[in-house]
Order: sequence, then structure tokens, then C-alpha cells
Amino acid sequence: MDRDQNFKNLVLDYPRQALAFFAPYERDYPSEAQTVSSFFQRCRDEGRQQGECAALMRVMHHKFGDIPEPARLRIESADPETLLEWLDRALVAASIDEVIH
Repeated sequence: MDRDQNFKNLVLDYPRQALAFFAPYERDYPSEAQTVSSFFQRCRDEGRQQGECAALMRVMHHKFGDIPEPARLRIESADPETLLEWLDRALVAASIDEVIH
């Protein structure tokens, strides 16, 4: 199986299989299922934030060079929506300050 097919299986098939597997658990243990669901949602949100942070840092590094520590800390603590806004700004900004202020 090639790499693209493995990726398709992971992205498309695994979530369906996981949902089918956990459906009886969710029915029999609703409180625990809610806790697990909340945990997975938090993990997805954190992963999204980290990915968008990495993308912004990469674009800014290529465009502006080294990113000063205060700017790096501000970027790392930003929420995903802010990071997307800053990523858009980074494409046209003339400085790091124009991106994050």
C-alpha cells in the first residue's frame, strides 16, 4: 500500500471505525464518554493551535529572519483564530510588529 493510500485510510476510514467501536461505550457510559470526548476535543484544539503556530513561525522566519523571544512567546500563546489572522498579515506585512500588533 502506498503512502497516499495509507494517509487516506488514516484520515477517512479510521474515524468511522473509531466511532463504530465507541458507540456502545457511549451508550453504556455516557458520563465517561463525555469526558473522553472533551479530552479529544481539547487535544484537537491544541493540535490545531500548534500547527497554526508552526506555520506562522515558518512564514515569519523565512520573511523576517530570526523571531525575537517576546514575539515568539506572544505567537505561542495566541489562539487559533488570531494565528490565522496573523498568518494572513504575515504575507503582506513589512515587519514582525505589523504582523502581531
